[in-house]
Amino acid sequence: MGIFQKIKTVNKVVAIPVENIIPNPNQPRREFDEEEIKQLALSIYENGLLQPVSLRKVNEDKYELIAGERRYRACVMLGMSEINAIICDISEHESAMLALIENIQRRELNFFEEAKAYRQLIENFSMTQEQVAAKLGKAQSTVANKLRLEKLSDEVKAFISENNLSERHARALLKVEDDNLALECAKAIVARGLNVQQAESYIEKKINQTPNAQTTLLGGARIFVVKDFRIFVNSINRAVEVMKGAGIAADSYQEEHDGYVEYIVRVPKSQIHYSAGARTKKNTVQNSESTKKIG
Repeated sequence: MGIFQKIKTVNKVVAIPVENIIPNPNQPRREFDEEEIKQLALSIYENGLLQPVSLRKVNEDKYELIAGERRYRACVMLGMSEINAIICDISEHESAMLALIENIQRRELNFFEEAKAYRQLIENFSMTQEQVAAKLGKAQSTVANKLRLEKLSDEVKAFISENNLSERHARALLKVEDDNLALECAKAIVARGLNVQQAESYIEKKINQTPNAQTTLLGGARIFVVKDFRIFVNSINRAVEVMKGAGIAADSYQEEHDGYVEYIVRVPKSQIHYSAGARTKKNTVQNSESTKKIG
């Protein structure tokens, strides 16, 4: 609420010359559907501009858009000389934040633009994921999952957007570490018309078919290097199953964070102490026998 409480309206509604309005450089939306703008222009022509745009005064005769770029574009398309606007007394910093938040809340962004907007809020305004989530009324996990989409290469993101693949398709492609292979998978998904479940199966097969290990030299010795993280995860899972089979109440779970994956294994302390004690007792007996033999 803080930034919204700071806004001061200079005039209720004023008519501003179109030529005096400049777009907000922090506008997160980069793609505007031309057909939607035409439909909005037709509505404004028939009914007038029902909701004024919001502006910030930059200098004596220039105003920067805070919110309402679609309305502004529609008015320009109609050839209007003036636009009804509300002038807000806020700083450039606050204007940038409002432009981001307003677009996110109106759901006018595609999922890649939304992910970029989240990143801008975090980097430009020193906000945490938790603060962004609270500001937007979303779960922190939603923000974290959206941010993960930025890990895809620009080429893959562009292909997904151009071919109208869903966000779930994009999430499935996050499993592919190689950018070229990710693009290859994306093209196959489009060519074959795969739904999300089919795409996930296809990607899994492609990953398994791709060599996931290599050998490298370290100090003259040949070291086997595993690239696929799932191999390590499977090893952990097997270890947990072995502990369970031995009567140890072990459990494990995995959590995905913005910059890393956390894998946690829990074992009751009482059972750890018991096992440690058993090993100590065994070692003591062995040491005692060794001493007797030496004597």
